[in-house]
Amino acid sequence: MKNTLRVCVVAFCLMATTAFCTPQAGLWWNPAEDGRGYGIDVQGDTIVVTTFAYGNNGQMQWYISAGKITNNGTRFVGTLDKVTNGQCLNCLWTGGPTFIGNDGTISINFTSRSTGILTLPNGRQTAIQRQNFGVGSPPNSLLGEWLYAYTIISTFAERFRYTTIAAPGIDGNGVVIDAVNFGAAEFKISGTFAGQVFAIRTNSTVTQTLDIYLYTPYLEEGRGSWISQLTNTRYGLNAYKIATINGLVKSSSASIVTGTSTVAPSAVELIVPQTSNAAKNLEAASLKAMRLDIDTMPEEGKAIVEELRSRLAIEVQRIRLANLAPTR
Repeated sequence: MKNTLRVCVVAFCLMATTAFCTPQAGLWWNPAEDGRGYGIDVQGDTIVVTTFAYGNNGQMQWYISAGKITNNGTRFVGTLDKVTNGQCLNCLWTGGPTFIGNDGTISINFTSRSTGILTLPNGRQTAIQRQNFGVGSPPNSLLGEWLYAYTIISTFAERFRYTTIAAPGIDGNGVVIDAVNFGAAEFKISGTFAGQVFAIRTNSTVTQTLDIYLYTPYLEEGRGSWISQLTNTRYGLNAYKIATINGLVKSSSASIVTGTSTVAPSAVELIVPQTSNAAKNLEAASLKAMRLDIDTMPEEGKAIVEELRSRLAIEVQRIRLANLAPTR
């Protein structure tokens, strides 16, 4: 019987193609309008938006807006509430601030997990996005350990640790490689799959593609599809970055549990094929390694990199010819 690892991932919009996910928590802004920003967080169906801005007099002013997020997680409307006589940072606690009304109503229409359109009280609209201050851009942002989870009656997942950047493939800007688990992925900058990551997993001889993943990245996660090799049918897929290339574990995204212990109600159980001991040792040795340089690889490693890169190009062409519309 095949050995398995049991992986628990937060149960969260797993059917990516049939449900909209709430916006990512974090700092948001319009990069073309530096000087003001927004803190956004969602718990359940309640959203809190903290606005950092300035008044007409040039003095700093922050607001808090809270309420229900509606339209399947895509819309919020709330007032810009403000307070005065707040707590001095270095003072002893003197009590809460005083509510003094609001400066009008804002609304946000979220267009994805990390983008949206904010309408200000005067009717002006501005495009906002989750602030990218540390993730960077592909292909470098794809380096590290990723978990791809998808449901086909049962729920499955595969883990990859992309450590190497190879030459660009079709319509891409650089192929990232996991030579241990025989995986390859690339962000497409043009063509049919522009704006998406096209990824594959192959057998150990890199002669057969076992899995195809296609998703839109949202910083350290993604939403898209696992594509059937037999029918080209798409099934909802979530992608999670669970560790950076230098070994920093993103513990809030996923946790690994061995054995057969009961899974918490807030998680789904994913069955992942376990690699051989030799492969696991290689993975452990490279966990805290920075990006691998192809030039310093042994010849066998270079061959695997090039084979995976070629196999990825084959599947990109095949899926493109199947006339599959891009996933957004």
